[in-house]
Amino acid sequence: MKLSLATTWDNAYLDYLHELDQRQHNIGSVFGSGAMSLLGSARPERSLPHVSLPEQKEHIARARSYGFEFAYTVNAPCLGNIEFTPRGQKQVWQFFEKLCELGVDWVVLSIPYLIEIVKRNFPQLKVKVSVINHINSIPGLRHYVALGVDAITLDWNVNRDFRFLKKAAAFGGVELELLATDQCLYSCPFRLYHYNILGHTSQSRVETRAMYVDYPSIRCSLIKLSQPVELIRSPWIRPEDLAAYESIGIHRFKLGSRTADTARNMIMAQAYSTQHYDGNLFELIFGPGIAYAIDNRKLDSFLNFFQKQTCYLNCGNCTYCSSIAEQMLELTQPEALAKETARFEQAFGQLVTCDLYGTE
Repeated sequence: MKLSLATTWDNAYLDYLHELDQRQHNIGSVFGSGAMSLLGSARPERSLPHVSLPEQKEHIARARSYGFEFAYTVNAPCLGNIEFTPRGQKQVWQFFEKLCELGVDWVVLSIPYLIEIVKRNFPQLKVKVSVINHINSIPGLRHYVALGVDAITLDWNVNRDFRFLKKAAAFGGVELELLATDQCLYSCPFRLYHYNILGHTSQSRVETRAMYVDYPSIRCSLIKLSQPVELIRSPWIRPEDLAAYESIGIHRFKLGSRTADTARNMIMAQAYSTQHYDGNLFELIFGPGIAYAIDNRKLDSFLNFFQKQTCYLNCGNCTYCSSIAEQMLELTQPEALAKETARFEQAFGQLVTCDLYGTE
């Protein structure tokens, strides 16, 4: 098993991961990006640590000295077509040259054109396809393998689709990875738009990045707050269940968050490296302060159901997640739930009535 962990650009965090890996021997890489760049990433600039290029280079060297590979995240799904302008092409080339100078091992990409540029011109960089590419079929795998990619993070929606995962693992030709700590709705209708928004907010050339309003998160949060069963349906993977995926041939798992603080990422690293966590699983996955709780120990047989069922064909008619929610989910912070609901409803109302800026 090899874990890929988000970095907060905190060297003490790397020291912690090194100590953990000395005991567990299962941390393979760390991933991260600058807060803002020409190409951007799928996280907003205002939520990412601001670190200089010399600081990044030092951090990457430290990670590699501990035996961790470094994956630089460059997965904004849209560049506004600058990649096809003379100036833009030169800047793209210089960007990847800079990554080589920083000492990165991997680039995480979502745009096929950038994949082909890197594979043809920067052989020292390995390419991982981002989870936001939604690769969830064998033909999809085949197309990206043909582009020469080295690893693929599969669509988070297939995390519990064991029929597909077995076929994908048997396909071969590329390393497969699953995002274990995803917080999104299952089959989220806002996700593509969300990543497009986020990508532009982290691009240095986009003048409107400061005007970013996170409509998708507001809308998504309202659904989760009013329909807590969606917290169960969200395709996270428990630390204890990693072995089930290894048994079918998937050995790489991505976890943590580039926007989380060091302490929270340390907790996630500990839980997944040791494959054990006691307490409220939702605090681990969704973060502290969540209004709902579920005892992780009560979920020890949770995954068994999904090894025989296919959610995308039957979700809505099936009552499995609903029954888990009814039996095990606890509302531990009703006041926080009411406060958060009111806050998001107000924000949503302002957005859809175009009243956010007092528009008449």
